[in-house]
Amino acid sequence: MTTLRKPVPLAVATGILLALSGCSQGGPASGAAGTGQSPPAGSAVPSQASPGATADTPAAATANAHPCSVVTEQEATAALGADPGPGHETPPGATGSGTCIYGSPPVEVAITVDSSGVGKAIYDGDKSTAAAGSAALVIDVPGVGDAAFETPSGGSATSIYFYKGTTFVEITLGIPTGEPPKAKAILLATNAAGRV
Repeated sequence: MTTLRKPVPLAVATGILLALSGCSQGGPASGAAGTGQSPPAGSAVPSQASPGATADTPAAATANAHPCSVVTEQEATAALGADPGPGHETPPGATGSGTCIYGSPPVEVAITVDSSGVGKAIYDGDKSTAAAGSAALVIDVPGVGDAAFETPSGGSATSIYFYKGTTFVEITLGIPTGEPPKAKAILLATNAAGRV
């Protein structure tokens, strides 16, 4: 005797595939791995599909579509010690390349992303320019992207520059007072490198 199976509707099949692959559609992450809980301060949050992602477009391919998806509000809060509120993108709704700022100068996390395909060239140019100013202030940061360096930006700020593949990212962390926040800036860059 032959048993006939009812066909599974396309929408159900797509939902099952997304659930199995760990992807989600829709807006920003709502906590640790879609559990609705906030991640521990300073921890990485897995990449989520950005708006416009489809079942045919994996989350990893669209993770850097918006500059504010590279560093989360929760990570900015942990680095700054207070919630800066949502990030502001320039240009508004930027995709691929642009800037996201959490907070306001001088207490801020500023992220610049360039996904135009020349990430290494921008990185090399910025590193040469920084070294020309003072080679002692250019410090390589191992383990972030394909290559990274940091520079104190003056006062209580630190900038991390890195590229991964063809994407360039600069993250500047400014805190109210004290020594440049090197360790916190490196943590932000390490988490961001996992999303580009």
